[in-house]
Amino acid sequence: MKTWIWIAAAVVVVGMVALVACKSTKIEAPIYDDFEALPSATPVKVEAGQENHLRVGQTIVFNATVHGSVGLDFELNYDKEFFDCKYKSEWANPSKKDMPGGDRQEVTYTLTAKKAGTTTITSYELWRGTKRDEKVYTIVIR
Repeated sequence: MKTWIWIAAAVVVVGMVALVACKSTKIEAPIYDDFEALPSATPVKVEAGQENHLRVGQTIVFNATVHGSVGLDFELNYDKEFFDCKYKSEWANPSKKDMPGGDRQEVTYTLTAKKAGTTTITSYELWRGTKRDEKVYTIVIR
């Protein structure tokens, strides 16, 4: 009989500790009206020269190679009213970054839609300061 009481008391104590732990680690998450409104964890692919559709919270990623010592550069123009941007640059070959011609980098622009509306994004590849390979993306954000 005494063993049964100790087991019951232990179950109650463990249950109370678990309840307190769950309550203290409550995660506040946004509530969405429908599944379609969930932000995309995967970047949305966009095509130049046509209308592209996004929802607020979805992302677009632009990747490019820049190599300043030979004149290759990349420029991205977007409206800061519609997008937040995270920029990342990594050496293509870190062991050669201090050597002549070793300054090639891979750059990534991650744009996250923050406001509904229609806007454009323009990307340019630059060769020794001259814009070439201009691409215009029309973006409709809902």
